[in-house]
Amino acid sequence: MLKRLLIITCITAVSTAWSLPTPAKKLSAKAQSLAAALAQLQNAPDDPQVQKRYLAAFPNSYQGFLELFDFKHELYDGHEYIKVLPGLAKNNEIAVGKLLVELSKDAHYDADACPRSSTHTVERS
Repeated sequence: MLKRLLIITCITAVSTAWSLPTPAKKLSAKAQSLAAALAQLQNAPDDPQVQKRYLAAFPNSYQGFLELFDFKHELYDGHEYIKVLPGLAKNNEIAVGKLLVELSKDAHYDADACPRSSTHTVERS
């Protein structure tokens, strides 16, 4: 009985710890700028000026991209920032194409990388 109570207590403690909100990290100026641009883009997705501001806020080098989106960096789980790029190509074909070239020219695969993940946006643009 005591063993069962101990197990239930441990499970409750672990599940409570998993459900506790983690304190929000303060984003860097670059991440804040990109987050604000994404919010504007989501509110006015067809506005050409908003689209241009988003593209201007998005990192335009592989190193800049890694600083925001690499593993354990502030926007690591921010796929929503990347998945909007193909939609922007409709009105900004040259700008999105140039951005993708700039991002990929210094990029390389890590040994455990998934080759499809980085080519998906290029194929859809």
